[in-house]
Amino acid sequence: MATQTSSPKNSVANNENLLPLNGRLAWHGSAPRAVAKAGDWLDESKGWEAWLEHLLNRSHPKPLGQVLPGKGTPLGWCAEEVGISSQTDERLDVLDRLTRGKPVSATVLDAAVDDFLAGDDVSAAGALESIAWCHALGPLAQRTRAETWWELLGRLLQRCCDADQIDLDQSPLEHQLLAGELRLAMSYQLPEMKTTRSLVTPARRALSEGPDTLLDGEGLPHASRLHLMRPLLACWTRCVAMGQ
Repeated sequence: MATQTSSPKNSVANNENLLPLNGRLAWHGSAPRAVAKAGDWLDESKGWEAWLEHLLNRSHPKPLGQVLPGKGTPLGWCAEEVGISSQTDERLDVLDRLTRGKPVSATVLDAAVDDFLAGDDVSAAGALESIAWCHALGPLAQRTRAETWWELLGRLLQRCCDADQIDLDQSPLEHQLLAGELRLAMSYQLPEMKTTRSLVTPARRALSEGPDTLLDGEGLPHASRLHLMRPLLACWTRCVAMGQ
């Protein structure tokens, strides 16, 4: 379990600039003009409709399953070592099917969304699920209400923020997944927003710190962390793929 403490000072949910509250949302220059200039991004608004159209038609970023093709989701690598439950594994499969453009029933998807928003799992398995939700944000926008989508984004941003409280020495895998991979995935998936785009710098810092701390000078793992090497290598492999 990750060592983590919450801090209202760092709360993403308390920052009006991150979510469409009171008409305030900071868009990067790469966002379409119709999106950036809108004053509302909730259901049936011009801003939300423009955002949906952009997400549907953009050619980049590529889905993770295309960047790392193969049977099943790359987030399911080393599932046994990470301790993924059967329920979490099922949700990972649902999200993988969604990102690959395969059919997913509305009932199954709605239940998965409710389960995620109702939980607060910061274990390694929970971190992987957060990353999976991040990669599914694009297609999810077409399948959920705007309010639900923004709530999902807010939850993921909160976990990116709280990742600063995870100790690398005590919880190395959780740290690399949340402080490193989740932040990188957020900037990779949503470069149109200044908030998510800015996460790439702390993500790279965390992912540089990880190997330096967890490996010896010759790139070999310390004996006490040998059992984490396969999940860590999976994390780093996915991050290198996104970085490329």
